[in-house]
Formats: sequence, structure tokens, C-alpha cells
Amino acid sequence: MAKKVKISGRTVMNDGFIVGGYIMKKAKWKTIVDGYVRAVWVCPTCGSKVTVPPESYQDVGTPICDGGPNGDSGCEGDDMQYARTEILI
Repeated sequence: MAKKVKISGRTVMNDGFIVGGYIMKKAKWKTIVDGYVRAVWVCPTCGSKVTVPPESYQDVGTPICDGGPNGDSGCEGDDMQYARTEILI
């Protein structure tokens, strides 16, 4: 049900949500196939990146660094840090 909301002295109907004073479209959850989702992890020492599918974290845990491009960064075996999730659209 839409509610009346006052923004900048104006009363408007709100059937979505408000961000920074603007009424946005109502958000909806959508199902995305696992094959279209990947997580990006980065080594904080050498900057190496790895992308893994969603089930990887639950199956093997946090990715570990392979030591950088030349394998000599001194971080081989260190846990990588989560950077972001990407989806293919």
C-alpha cells in the first residue's frame, strides 16, 4: 500500500523506498543461476586475484594465494581477502 511521504516540503505517494530524498522503484529479489555468479578474492600482499563460483567457499573455504605472478611474493599459502561479487547479465 502506498504511503504519503513529505519530501522537501512536498507530499508525495511512496510505493517504493527513499534514497537521498528520491523515491526509488520497489526492490525485488530475483533468482540468479549459480553459473552467472562469481566471487572475486584478492591477496592483500601481492594483489593477485582469483574468481570462484558460489559453492567454492562452502566447499573449500577461503582461497589462498599462490605467491603472486612469479610465485615469489612471500605470501604463498596466505588467505586472500574477499573483494566483491559479480553477476553476468
